[in-house]
Amino acid sequence: MVKWIIFDVFSTLVEKDKGYTTSEFQRLIGVKVTKEQFLRGFEEAACTRNFKNNKEAARAICDYFHLSCNEQKLKEMSAFRDQGVLKTKLYSGYSKLLPLLKKKGFKLGVLSNTTHSEIKPVEKLYSKYFDNFFYSSDIGLLKPFIEIYEYVLEKLNVKPEEILFIDDKEANLVIPRQLGWKTFYFKGKVTELNAFLKKEKLI
Repeated sequence: MVKWIIFDVFSTLVEKDKGYTTSEFQRLIGVKVTKEQFLRGFEEAACTRNFKNNKEAARAICDYFHLSCNEQKLKEMSAFRDQGVLKTKLYSGYSKLLPLLKKKGFKLGVLSNTTHSEIKPVEKLYSKYFDNFFYSSDIGLLKPFIEIYEYVLEKLNVKPEEILFIDDKEANLVIPRQLGWKTFYFKGKVTELNAFLKKEKLI
């Protein structure tokens, strides 16, 4: 029986303006790697420890990709991330679904690969509904590696089958599924999640 419903944050709970996606950030920096390689590098450089601000995180990203980033470039990168946060909103439909899940007695959590400086301003969009927050920058672990899922299991002290995990990246759902978690692949529509929850008799 599901007791905890855990959500990824970006592109699952909240959506960014299309002008402030990771792909646009990659174009701004000018890194010549695949989208997947950039995302992995970004997460390893900026999402496994806490930085005071986005400028510090930008410097870590430049170092990771062996880029010579001057002060102006760091400011541009930092401003891009700051503006992206301002243009982030909760997906339509969650304002009704999240209170309903709480009313049904579920505990809600988030599990996200993110930077501290980016997530804290965004957290106010959803924090009132949630009971626990697992951010890679706080715990030093990343999805999709098994250690972060084992960490969540240990902290929540529940059985794998008592967790439903919702994420917009299929790769992040593979190991949880192998561990026994229930999973849902979110594709940008809360209506589809609603239908799944009804099918599973959770709402």
